[in-house]
Amino acid sequence: MEAKAVFESPLLDNHPDALFLLGEIAMFGDLSTENAVDMAVDPTTAFNYYSRAADMGHPMAQYKLAVSYASGIGAPKGARDEALAVLYFYFASLSGNVHASLALGYRHHFGRGVPKSCRSASQYYKAAAEEGA
Repeated sequence: MEAKAVFESPLLDNHPDALFLLGEIAMFGDLSTENAVDMAVDPTTAFNYYSRAADMGHPMAQYKLAVSYASGIGAPKGARDEALAVLYFYFASLSGNVHASLALGYRHHFGRGVPKSCRSASQYYKAAAEEGA
């Protein structure tokens, strides 16, 4: 059985881990299939799954949603939204997501979507280091 079919079960419809994994499958393809070379990817569908899981507090889904908003890949109309990217990086960082803390450190260091602040950047880089980066 393909992984996608398992995670699409109605029993897992409102489970944040299942929704996150469906987002990963939509973004990168279902690697559980025999013919993984023919993987179909759909960033818009991935964005929708990440969004549902993020709304349920899934830290990695919040991070992936932030990346989508920052890059525009999968985001509504393919548009970048720096404010929403920062918001979701912040939510993920609060949950201990080291990638999000690093992203916020970078954003504060260079002023990407937030005021430039070496002090804030240092705080996020320090938090990332303490989280194991």
